[in-house]
Amino acid sequence: MARPESNSLINDRNSMVLTFKDMDPILVSKQVLVDNSSVFAFIILECYQSEHDMTDFTPNVVELFLTVIKDKKVEQIEESVFKDLHHISTVFDVKWLIKSCRDWLLEKINNVVEINYDSMFFLFEECFYIHEKWGVTRLMETLILKVRFRDNSQFLSRYIGDNYDQLSNDQLKFLLYLAGCSPKVFLEFILERINSQEHLDDRTKYLLQKINLSLCLEKHDQLYNEVSERLSEMGLKLTNRATTEADYRKKVPFPISEAAAFARPPTDLSSSYREGYIEEWNPLHMCNDLDQITSSVTKGQIRSMYSVIEILLSRARCIYYIETEEFVERLERLCDVKPLQKVSKQYIDMHISALNYSNDQLERQWIEVLEMIRDSEKLSSAYDNIHFIEAEDVTNSVVVQHPVFKHVFKVKHPGVTDCIKDENCGFIIQRRVIHHNGSCTNYENYRLFRGDDTYVNSEVHLHDVIKPEDINFYNVKRGNMRDGKTLLTHSELAIGLLGVSHWEKAKPCVDLNIRDWLVARF
Repeated sequence: MARPESNSLINDRNSMVLTFKDMDPILVSKQVLVDNSSVFAFIILECYQSEHDMTDFTPNVVELFLTVIKDKKVEQIEESVFKDLHHISTVFDVKWLIKSCRDWLLEKINNVVEINYDSMFFLFEECFYIHEKWGVTRLMETLILKVRFRDNSQFLSRYIGDNYDQLSNDQLKFLLYLAGCSPKVFLEFILERINSQEHLDDRTKYLLQKINLSLCLEKHDQLYNEVSERLSEMGLKLTNRATTEADYRKKVPFPISEAAAFARPPTDLSSSYREGYIEEWNPLHMCNDLDQITSSVTKGQIRSMYSVIEILLSRARCIYYIETEEFVERLERLCDVKPLQKVSKQYIDMHISALNYSNDQLERQWIEVLEMIRDSEKLSSAYDNIHFIEAEDVTNSVVVQHPVFKHVFKVKHPGVTDCIKDENCGFIIQRRVIHHNGSCTNYENYRLFRGDDTYVNSEVHLHDVIKPEDINFYNVKRGNMRDGKTLLTHSELAIGLLGVSHWEKAKPCVDLNIRDWLVARF
């Protein structure tokens, strides 16, 4: 790169002049720019320009950018230049450099061992900037999943205190997710704010609307009651969002003092058996169109978006296609009255990645449906579920010619904070393979073992916070694609269309719903 004389720019058809305000211009090869940047390729090849204004960037950043694209590699990115380098590479659409920058940030997130303020401040700020500026949330999701169950209270307390008046609702949302299942920081901060106010400011009101009041009451009842009393003095009354279903439908608020009765609603244990495959009514195999799916949601026969996804992918060739937006909007409206367990965004991404390998038009339609569900905050979440694979797989016995399998999962539930037992926390699922009469297809049903006798000689013990309706159990298959990539999928539709000759069975997986134990309520 050369700096031509400011009063006499070199007229070279092979060079591009990058100009700055009150600074000498920079001369750079057009070919280097065209080879790396689709934006510069358009400016040079389509618009026939030989000069471009770079006043939005400092000369130092531009020189670093030009050096990197000329060398075609990034040796090391410093924190001080990351934002500017990522910004300029995104503006000019240098795809390999964008990926290098984001991979570098992901590596820093994955390498977090101890949480200190400076490192967390950098990671949170950069992830949020990329989310806000470019609409890329994956980095923020990775950060939250990495640190939400660690002690990040010092970071949260200082960051909120130092920046509160400038925080957007989006930032507050991610901070609530970062808190995991520890609401104390937010309760203390809310109390501090309202003690010095005569009227609620918008940010504090937003926190009160989005925080999990049931969890606050269970974990910090004294702080909770202090907040309630202070709000009463201000002429306000909190309403708890974890109401009974009837109260939810009627939209009837109730005082904070009544919240304890609804902190953990009684569990319907009938869902511990998924025997629907051989019952008279089985929504998983009798929903032949999208109207029947929404009808089953209304009747309470489908209570999870995981079930909706399973129906869509197992019955896709039987379901008559209707407008995607209409179907998703109907599900969202139903959730306002009868909330469904949200499906994990990562779970949807697994299916989309598999379906993207097919050129079948049917696949294109269902990818569109899955993408709309993934983008809906009412139907999917990146944070409400914990994903893990089984610890062991043991065939126990054969009962009435049906194989019975025991699947042991080790998991530390965030609602369990004082376990002193030696063995691991976890649970055991029974999977029974059933041959359906009149059909050549084998079906499976699952049961969560709850009796203490089952766990006597096991590596795990069960806590009452583990509920059957919070567990989504599924088997994943692994296939090797023509391009050398390894693909994971749970979708029989994808397996049938991708043309993979051999699928290997991976270990069974569980997505455990922990929504009631998270500070954030979205």
